[in-house]
Amino acid sequence: MIRNLRNHKLGFLLSLALLLSVGCGEKPTVSTVGTAATAGGVEFSVGDYTVKYLEVSDGEDTYEYPRPVLAIPITVKNLGPDKNIYSPTHSTQQMTEATTPLLYVDPGAEADLPPDKKVPVNGVYLEKGSAQGQVTVTTTMEKDDVINDVFFFEVPDSSQDLVLSLPPAMHRGKMPVLFRFNFQPMEAKGPKYSKIGNATTFNGVKFTLDSSDIEYVQIDDTVQGKGFSADPLLKISYTVENGSKEAITFSPGHKTSGQRGAALYAGDDTMKRIKFAATSRVVDQLDKSKTLKPGESVKDFVLFERPPEDAKTLRLEYPASTFEQQGLARYSIDYEYKNPDKPKELKQ
Repeated sequence: MIRNLRNHKLGFLLSLALLLSVGCGEKPTVSTVGTAATAGGVEFSVGDYTVKYLEVSDGEDTYEYPRPVLAIPITVKNLGPDKNIYSPTHSTQQMTEATTPLLYVDPGAEADLPPDKKVPVNGVYLEKGSAQGQVTVTTTMEKDDVINDVFFFEVPDSSQDLVLSLPPAMHRGKMPVLFRFNFQPMEAKGPKYSKIGNATTFNGVKFTLDSSDIEYVQIDDTVQGKGFSADPLLKISYTVENGSKEAITFSPGHKTSGQRGAALYAGDDTMKRIKFAATSRVVDQLDKSKTLKPGESVKDFVLFERPPEDAKTLRLEYPASTFEQQGLARYSIDYEYKNPDKPKELKQ
């Protein structure tokens, strides 16, 4: 199962309601979501918020946090003529309106000052890894360059008017840019699950779940010779196709310990992934890494213990790290318990 981000330093910190230390006597630019605002030669736009479950990639691992977050997308355009340095703050604890984006309850007309006292909405920052859609490196913006980014906050408990404050550190001015919007509770968006036959694409690399079957699998052991698994197993077959412009290495790691591999769930139960001894080879299963040039593909399968009779739907999570990408391919599999015929070798 995807590890809980709580154990991997995903922090929810209280925004500090400190006084703005620059631009005293000036007023911030105030706008609303959907209407662009300009400050210091930089144009900002804020898109519609969403409530979703956060998924973070860190190297070959993918983590998720069990609580949903409020995601607010922004667009930044440098109108020039000077360059603008955009430094993401997703791994920075929130401090003041001068340095980091803040979200707080709309104080009404006071927002034009801006207010000295704020009722903050806790911000989400990442001490490691990155979330999809977030800018992770400092970028020098030339005239007319555009950057899309997204900021995460805790989800408010009820409907309320909020203000998103974008700091002068994000432009060349002295005051923050404020965007007002009304938050209404909504159902959190969870991960999307595909069906058998559908492809999930990661930067041009396609992962397609081909089939799911209960069968006795053929084994070739260097000591005992050829045979079959003692029990019927769930065999999940898939195809990896390199549709990118660069060669990739596919490393399924069927016998590698410690590597994040495919995971299967039946309700709240985790199905055991089957790995055979080092002396045994599963016939037709890829037993080593394979380089895929652009346009090439490979078929393979992963094995699990047979799910119980009362299971009707299974959930597969397959890590894209096996083919040098980030994220998870998620599939929902209709399941029917079966007792396949034993191979004649097992009937003797």
